[in-house]
Amino acid sequence: RLQAMPDFEAMGRDWEWAAKWARQVESQFRVWDRDSRRLCDAERAQTFGQLVETAYRHWERDGESLGYIEMRDRGSAYRTCVRLIDPDRLQNPDGVQDEAVLPN
Repeated sequence: RLQAMPDFEAMGRDWEWAAKWARQVESQFRVWDRDSRRLCDAERAQTFGQLVETAYRHWERDGESLGYIEMRDRGSAYRTCVRLIDPDRLQNPDGVQDEAVLPN
């Protein structure tokens, strides 16, 4: 569950503004997260909670998880979506070890 709270003092705002902003952001996040078309997932297969669960299971099993944010026009107010990638698909060029310094 998202619990948004901006640093309102650093932004020169007051607590009332921050509370109103947080309610609006959390409400919009719930709409994005629980959309029946699953637009938060780039592959449209999982809800955001399921994406987080999948990423956590990768981290638990492999010690790492991998994903990136995409912007797609899908006929929705929200263009942002998440794409998870199996960490086993990521490898260094020419099979170089992680500890080695890669040339620029």
